[in-house]
Amino acid sequence: MRISADTYPFMHHNIYIPEDLNSMIKKEISTNRNYNTVRTWIKTKNTSKHSSQAMIQVLTGKTKSPNIELLEEMRRIVTKNGLATKFSEYKQLPIIQIREMQRLFREDPTLRWKFVSDKTGIHQTVLSNIINEKVGYRYTDAWKLTYFFMKYCNDPTYRPPLVTWDFYGWVRDRQETERKLAIEQTHVGRKGIGRKGSYVKKK
Repeated sequence: MRISADTYPFMHHNIYIPEDLNSMIKKEISTNRNYNTVRTWIKTKNTSKHSSQAMIQVLTGKTKSPNIELLEEMRRIVTKNGLATKFSEYKQLPIIQIREMQRLFREDPTLRWKFVSDKTGIHQTVLSNIINEKVGYRYTDAWKLTYFFMKYCNDPTYRPPLVTWDFYGWVRDRQETERKLAIEQTHVGRKGIGRKGSYVKKK
């Protein structure tokens, strides 16, 4: 069943996890004599721009973390051919869209690479490259980010702490700093004065 666009507070892709895609197609070919392997089913049904071989590698597990665009196309294929309705026990997975993460980063000035990196385990450089679309958006990292933003949007305690400027604290710190500088300057001045009140000449 397709996940409604308003289910989450962000736009998302709909996909099936690779294991479920493989199971659905295997169940289909077990009752359909026109196809005897997953490979032949994919090659017959795939009319998209994506390579059938790339899809087969996803289903056989050779590609460990497939591109989200590819998984979304594979969902379209099984849905178009009635497998989503026929095998409704397999649920679709929402994946947050990159443009939605870009929006959330723009809207929340407290949201930083480091905070998201610490929560997801994705290195800050990799995270930056994903958000800025410099690398492919792949399943493993995409699900980690989706899970993070699900909690971020629904649980205020999961968000970065709001840092506010403590004006009175700043004034106290400034006064304390100035007091210490004044003491140091007084100490230096006393060292330069002789016993009779005249300054000691430096050699």
